[in-house]
Amino acid sequence: LEAIGSEQELTGERQLQLSLALAASDNALTYERQAINDAISILASDTSSEAASNAELLLNSLRSLRLAPPPLPDQPDEETLAGLVQHLLLLLNISLFAEAPLTAAPAGIATSAGGQLGFARFSSNPQSTAGTIAILVDNLISPAPGKRYFAWLEAADGSLFPLGELRVQAGLGTLIAATDQPLLTNFVRLLITSQPEQSGADFIGPALYTATLNSPELTLASPLIFAGDAASKGLTLAAEEQLALAVDHAGFINDGLAAGDLALAQRHAEHVVNILAGAESPAFGDLDGNGLPENPGDGVGVAGYLAQIEALAASFAQDESHPQANRTAATTIQGTTAQMQVQVAAAIALAQEILAAPDIAAAQPVVQTLQDTLALVANGHDLDGNGVIDPLLLEGSLADLRELGLAMAQASVVPAE
Repeated sequence: LEAIGSEQELTGERQLQLSLALAASDNALTYERQAINDAISILASDTSSEAASNAELLLNSLRSLRLAPPPLPDQPDEETLAGLVQHLLLLLNISLFAEAPLTAAPAGIATSAGGQLGFARFSSNPQSTAGTIAILVDNLISPAPGKRYFAWLEAADGSLFPLGELRVQAGLGTLIAATDQPLLTNFVRLLITSQPEQSGADFIGPALYTATLNSPELTLASPLIFAGDAASKGLTLAAEEQLALAVDHAGFINDGLAAGDLALAQRHAEHVVNILAGAESPAFGDLDGNGLPENPGDGVGVAGYLAQIEALAASFAQDESHPQANRTAATTIQGTTAQMQVQVAAAIALAQEILAAPDIAAAQPVVQTLQDTLALVANGHDLDGNGVIDPLLLEGSLADLRELGLAMAQASVVPAE
């Protein structure tokens, strides 16, 4: 972050978001050090009651590290990791949301030069999928004396959940709120009001800006975001489960070779191929020659789920009825899944190599490469070798696809009708 600040000339809201991100990272480091000290205190405890007391302190430090510590009276809120992520998200997106002209703003409210006023983007946190919201609205006029802009989420039954006050600087309003609720599941609309500064707990309408959360974009992105049900699991979750199963059986190959049992190792190599490829693939079958095609997987295969995800993202990205920012996220998903399919194909080839191995000595060197290849799909792939896995550069993991799905469902903030 300090390098970004020294190497790039940032002004206005970008500089503010960078400063807030730096403050959040400093706070996070403080709580990280505190958590280490708490853990050391547990190690040094003489009694179970003393250890239990220190364990509670450790849990509190970890909670503060992930989200933020409880606010103190008359003190500014401290942000940590969750805030850091959202400030970086805002820093990245500040100039990326202008789109085709929309309806005119209410009287006295300026519209963005590009038309769209801003966005509401969701991300997951340790408590909930889509539990955090980042709001950015451009060209806000300064509120009247004694008034502030406040954001609310509206449920289907009309009940309202207060998110807090938007910070406005140079006409740009931003707000980050982390909750323990699945916000996209529980709420259907974002509302922004201008009302007396001491009234933030009470909605005083009318809303000046809105964003529809239960949008066509969310409907299409839902299979990437949510777990689904027993009959129809979400695509991302199902792919993650099948990949974890393949990783397990790659470990079983290693166990078989360590035990000197090539036949057992090759049986699990067959399982890896069939789990990854799926029953519709030409690679699927009785690969170890025992007369039975064995598949501990669900038959769709990791490759099958990735193909479905890629097709969904490609269709979304090509549909010009969706906002450009949402389509950009879909394009990133499309490219990421294409990279993952390359790794899955490589893993299948490695498992097939183990199946063709004449002896344990020939199979042994391949197992670690197989496990490493599967790890690239599970954890992401540093394609440019810079030491950082960047989901925006097609390097992400299956879990990152879920967050990119949330970006596909980003809601456009528009003037209230």
